[in-house]
Amino acid sequence: MRSRYTAFALADGQYLFHSWHESTRPDLGSLDLTDDPQHWIGLQILGHKLSDEQHGEVEFIAYSCVGGALYQLRERSDFLCEQGKWYYVSGDIHPQSGKIKNAANLPCPCLSGKKFKKCCARLD
Repeated sequence: MRSRYTAFALADGQYLFHSWHESTRPDLGSLDLTDDPQHWIGLQILGHKLSDEQHGEVEFIAYSCVGGALYQLRERSDFLCEQGKWYYVSGDIHPQSGKIKNAANLPCPCLSGKKFKKCCARLD
């Protein structure tokens, strides 16, 4: 999960494509993130569990900044292990995902210790 988050942050569509299970992955062209306005600034793993040796899930919140506003993507993702490698299969997005209201004075999710308005809100 952390490596996929990093791939989103670095706009590495190739990695996302190859870490996505072939049964559900989109076309490589649809993973072109070079014009994505989001600046990914933090990842919080809420939990994980293994159903068996081949099936697992991870629940997380990924934080991003767009136009000086703070957003969160909360998801429960399903993964499948084949030949010792884990692949993303699908995810369910939590209803709390979206823009975080009144985020300016919250601690920045990048863990700098600064308020969001004095830190990553200035990326744009």
